Amino acid sequence: MKMKNQKVQVVISSLVCLGMLSACSQGGGGGATNDSTSGASQAQPTSASQQMLNDMGTTLRAKSASAGVPLSEAQIIALLLSGQSALSSANLLGSSNFSAIIPVLIQGLTQGVGGLNITNPTQISSLLSLIGNGTLNSLLGSGISLGSGSSVSSNLISMITNSLFKNLPLAGVTSGNLSSIVNQLMSSFIGQVGQNSNWSSGNFSTIIQSLLSGAMSGVGGLPNFGSLDLNTILQQISSGAVGGLSGIALPGGLSSTNLQTLLSAIMSGSQSGLLQMIGANAGAGLNLNTLLQSVLQGQMNGVSTLPVTTTLEQTLISYLLSMLL
Repeated sequence: MKMKNQKVQVVISSLVCLGMLSACSQGGGGGATNDSTSGASQAQPTSASQQMLNDMGTTLRAKSASAGVPLSEAQIIALLLSGQSALSSANLLGSSNFSAIIPVLIQGLTQGVGGLNITNPTQISSLLSLIGNGTLNSLLGSGISLGSGSSVSSNLISMITNSLFKNLPLAGVTSGNLSSIVNQLMSSFIGQVGQNSNWSSGNFSTIIQSLLSGAMSGVGGLPNFGSLDLNTILQQISSGAVGGLSGIALPGGLSSTNLQTLLSAIMSGSQSGLLQMIGANAGAGLNLNTLLQSVLQGQMNGVSTLPVTTTLEQTLISYLLSMLL
């Protein structure tokens, strides 16, 4: 994951020119540092897009090492530059339109991941999960509320996973490692979201449903969709989603009530995304019930990995089977 010095200098020079490493907006001429106030976060954000870039830099600096992807400052800067370049090309650097910003920003960041030439699938999925989680946290930090049937919030959250999944090839994901990466990405993403002890069961369920909807519809937008082993991929996504529930910090933890609520959210979100997938690939002869059976099988596989009693596991399996009756 090392970058050549010459390439690093070009990246840093480009960022300085763009104002991301300078303090010009503050009237000073201080240079860049390597702490959490450096880089993109040093500039004063004047729009939602700039704030999201700053938030992403903070997330990557704070969490990449603990996520198993120890990025250097130069690599973090390269990722932020890729995201900023995508926003600039779409004339969104001064925008506060989240529905326009999110897909473009994630596409740019995902392309930046590909530019790092990471070959370890686990590291790729962990880094993409950080990007997704950083985007989600930035979105929620903007003041957009959850709950109360807010379709706008749900749609924006779905955009995050939709953009991540449909742009996986840009990150260096191939047909050979796609199924394992979607499993690890979904598990890691939901696991990180679930560590927030401030969620209520209802809010967390809303997020889970939105994330699964976006993931499924995103798979439908992959450029090689027609050649995919779709049943395996759907099983891996839903299995990873359930496995990611292992460390949730909800009140009540891995209780039967919590888990049944979340399993239902996974199924409901998957169905919503699959309907979008079918609509986008009308000539592919896709059958919703067949696809949902793959999702169900994946969920049952995921349940077997949860740290619960045999009795609760059997209860959850029975609950899943009842969904398709």
